[in-house]
Amino acid sequence: MTLYAILGAALLLAIVAVAFWPKPRQEPEAIELTPPDARPLSDEEKVARAFRARQAMDEFLAPAIQSVGAEYLTALTQLAASEPWETGKITKLAMAQRVTRAVEQHIALAVLDGEQASQHLARAKAIAAMPEAKRRWIDGVGK
Repeated sequence: MTLYAILGAALLLAIVAVAFWPKPRQEPEAIELTPPDARPLSDEEKVARAFRARQAMDEFLAPAIQSVGAEYLTALTQLAASEPWETGKITKLAMAQRVTRAVEQHIALAVLDGEQASQHLARAKAIAAMPEAKRRWIDGVGK
């Protein structure tokens, strides 16, 4: 082979590699789950919402999410081992796994928000039950 043939083959290989090299994927932007015109929830509403979310999570969603997540993980593992060149399928299964985790985290955040609101309400009730002199002292310290 001549030097020109080797350089031509290398150039052709470089062009093909650049043309078919997978493009870097950008992370999707965060999805806003509350509508833009929604009003902020009161502490009582947050507590009630957290109670409903915990009930739904414990009774229905947690088993379903765990089952679906395990199925996706099994399918992903089998596909990656048997057909590693099928990157499109692998990516879709990985994204599905990510979505199930995001749903679980969103519900957990709703429960956590309600727990924090419950603590805030309990503290507000404790302050309201204090004598006036102590409340004035707390109000003065908090400013």
